[in-house]
Amino acid sequence: MAYIVLTLTGLIAVLLVKKEWTGVKQVLFVLVFLLAGLVGILAVEFLGPGDHQVISKGVGETLAHLPWQDIGMFFAMLVGMASKYLFDIIGEKKRRRIAFNKWQFLKPFLVSPIIFGTILTQVPEKMPVFTLLILSYQNGFFWHTLLYKAGPGKEPEDSAGKK
Repeated sequence: MAYIVLTLTGLIAVLLVKKEWTGVKQVLFVLVFLLAGLVGILAVEFLGPGDHQVISKGVGETLAHLPWQDIGMFFAMLVGMASKYLFDIIGEKKRRRIAFNKWQFLKPFLVSPIIFGTILTQVPEKMPVFTLLILSYQNGFFWHTLLYKAGPGKEPEDSAGKK
C-alpha cells in the first residue's frame, strides 16, 4: 500500500509543478513532496489502528511491523528514476538552460510499482541493506531498460524524450 501512496504522491507533485520555476526548484519540489508522502504514510501507520482494530499504547510495535527495508528500497528506486531524468537533461549539450518537462518526469512514476515488483522478485532472502538500496537505485536509474526490451536496430528513448 505504501508503494501506491508514494507513486500517487509523486504523480500529484509532478502535476503541481509550475512552469515558471527553475528546473532545480521543480525537482526539489517533487522530491520534498515525495518525502512528505513518506512522512504521511508513517503518520497513518502510527496513528491508525493496528491489526484487528487494536490500538497499541506505543509506537515501538508499529515500527517493528513496518516493512522498512521495502519502503527504503522503493524510495531509493524513485530517487534513481528522478536521477536518470536529470542525467539525461544535463547530458543534452544543445541547451543552455535545463528545461523541465513534467510529463517526461512523470513517466517513470507511472510504472514504478511494476519496476519495484521486478526488483522484489530478484532480491535474495539475505542481503545487506546498503546493497539493497544501491540495487534499487540502479534499477530506478535503468527503469526504461527493465520495462522495454529494445529490438535489433531499435534504440529506446531516454527519460528526457530523446532517442
